[in-house]
Amino acid sequence: MHDSLNHFEQLSIASSFAGICGALSYGLRVRQGKPFSMIDLILNAIVSAACGLIAFEILQNEGFMPQLSGALCGVAGFVGTTLVRFVQTFTDVKAEQIINDVKDHKL
Repeated sequence: MHDSLNHFEQLSIASSFAGICGALSYGLRVRQGKPFSMIDLILNAIVSAACGLIAFEILQNEGFMPQLSGALCGVAGFVGTTLVRFVQTFTDVKAEQIINDVKDHKL
């Protein structure tokens, strides 16, 4: 991304790139046998764009160059929904363990 772009323009480019990469990730899963759903494609692109925005802001605050931040936003978009599902599964398992520990008076 060119340095003369303002922050909003950089965010727009990064989130668009992440959304496209998220759509490509969904297309790959469809190609591997998952049934196609337009709603799933749109949701995947939106979640990926949000992951890209978050990644861009974190990387910019850490002092990364806008070009590198934008490229890494594509990676964040590609793995965005997978990472969100992983975190959700992990937290569900941990919450269940805590609930069971409370029921068993271990906590």
